[in-house]
Amino acid sequence: MMDLLVALRWELFKARRLRMLWVLLGLLVLLLVLSAGISYQAYQDVRRYARVEIAEAATADRPARALRQEVLAAALRANLELPSAYGGISGVLFFPGFVLISIAGATLVANEFGWGTMQRLLGRGRRRWVMVGAKLGLVAILAAVGVVVGLAAGTAIASLTSWRLGS
Repeated sequence: MMDLLVALRWELFKARRLRMLWVLLGLLVLLLVLSAGISYQAYQDVRRYARVEIAEAATADRPARALRQEVLAAALRANLELPSAYGGISGVLFFPGFVLISIAGATLVANEFGWGTMQRLLGRGRRRWVMVGAKLGLVAILAAVGVVVGLAAGTAIASLTSWRLGS
């Protein structure tokens, strides 16, 4: 067990210096910002379109159209405000986050083979289960860091949009 913890410590040491992991974390935050931006723009478009459509509608049709547009705008607005914004945040963290953590895990293993350190470590007598366990532990730690950073960034973005919408 001590071998596994030592190996995990070294994996963390190596991972801190990999620029790609920082780029992937930044990409996750960028995806959250992009998702919130698209949702905010959709909300603004629905509000703008509703005014034009209701003004051009026949007098008898105006209440039904106004209600439909109002319901749609309210649903979009709810997705931008806390606490219901966590649904969109978790959606971004789930699939794109899974893809990014898969890329990070593959990069970590590929770098070991590219640098030639895997063969040297296994040649020195380190057990394979220790190497695999350390890599899996590192990927689990990276996933946890990604979730924490993603939730923090998503909360900040949702707070900003809530403030912009005046609620």
